[in-house]
Amino acid sequence: MVPETPPSADEAFALLANPDRRAVLRALRDHGSLDELALARHVAAARETDGGADPTETDGEDTVDTERVRAVHLSLWHVHLPRLDETALLDHDRGDRIVAPGPALAAVEPLLAYADAYPGDAHSPEDARSPDGGTDG
Repeated sequence: MVPETPPSADEAFALLANPDRRAVLRALRDHGSLDELALARHVAAARETDGGADPTETDGEDTVDTERVRAVHLSLWHVHLPRLDETALLDHDRGDRIVAPGPALAAVEPLLAYADAYPGDAHSPEDARSPDGGTDG
């Protein structure tokens, strides 16, 4: 049974500590319901962008290696989607292989936005990476 209330603050921070789970929630926030493989492509593209890939290449998804998408899909299926589903952050229909935003996603959106903007996070704005707004070094 899916809980009706959002996760506790401790649970929300623990869930958002993982970059793949943040990428899942970002994709659902930005695109709504996705099939599992499309979601895996989004997460794999986010991993490549974090690793220094050029984010201006289409949207990163078309250049993601099929094997990488398959590995991400397995990780999502066995680890991340069940954890996020049990806290109502998403709704995972295993039969139809569709993942949709859950009723509790809106409650953790401020935390996700903060993680996105946090200095040093891979998704933070470039000028927030160092205290003086410039580059480190």
